[in-house]
Amino acid sequence: MTTKSLKINGISGKSIDKREKLQELLSKLKNFDIVLVWKLSRLSRSIRDFSNMLYEFEKNKIAFISYNEKINTSDASGKLLMYVISIVAEIERDNISENIKLAKAQSFKNGTHTAISILGYDMKDKKMVVNQNEAKIVKFIFKTYLTTKSCYRTSQICNKKRLLWKKRKKISSYKHLCNRT
Repeated sequence: MTTKSLKINGISGKSIDKREKLQELLSKLKNFDIVLVWKLSRLSRSIRDFSNMLYEFEKNKIAFISYNEKINTSDASGKLLMYVISIVAEIERDNISENIKLAKAQSFKNGTHTAISILGYDMKDKKMVVNQNEAKIVKFIFKTYLTTKSCYRTSQICNKKRLLWKKRKKISSYKHLCNRT
């Protein structure tokens, strides 16, 4: 019997799209008899992703076991319980995301934002204060985005003009411009 372990530490179970090790596992399913995970919510917090994976496991006659929940999908009641847990994990993910957004909005409203740095603002006495020099960069970014309708293109233009984010970092299309949090 051969075993293979794929560690996927510290990567969100929100989506399987950016999880290379999980993608590797899914592309080589024919090499496995069993897929064992520590905890279902660490595998996926999306009922659609989980359902698709479970379908692929069944199609390839692969048993799926979640160690922490002590459930396996080799019988009907195990499958039902897995789906229930998967739905709860997705709802938990949505609630956590919603609570974080609400907390950030409230702290920003109170002038006590928890972020380390936000372009256009400085922290003074635990309050957000407009940084006039950086405010010009923020206005340029917004105008450029309205023209290009592209975070990636906007970041390219900003970097070409050598506009820098806080701590003298280049402007990243995803991290700085398109991050919805």
